[in-house]
Amino acid sequence: IGIFVLFTLLYQTLFFTFSECTPGMRYARIGLCTFSDDNPTRRQMRQRILACALAACPLGLGYLWAMLDEDGLGWHDRISRIYQRSY
Repeated sequence: IGIFVLFTLLYQTLFFTFSECTPGMRYARIGLCTFSDDNPTRRQMRQRILACALAACPLGLGYLWAMLDEDGLGWHDRISRIYQRSY
C-alpha cells in the first residue's frame, strides 16, 4: 500500500508540476478551479497534493467526508480551496 501511495503522489506531482491536469482528468474533461473561480497556480496544485495525502492519512476519512458534505467536497478540497469541475 505504501508503494501505491508513493507512486500516486509522484504521478500527481509530475503532472501538476509540468501540466494543468493528469491524462485521466483530460480524458474525463475534468479541471481544477479555485473557490474564487480562477485557474489554480502550479503552486496551489502542488499544495493540493499534500492536502490529498493528509486527507488519506486517517483511514481515508478526508475522502469519506465528501459523502457527508453538502457541497460534496472532501478535506483536501477545503484545505486547498480547489475543487474539480467538468468542462
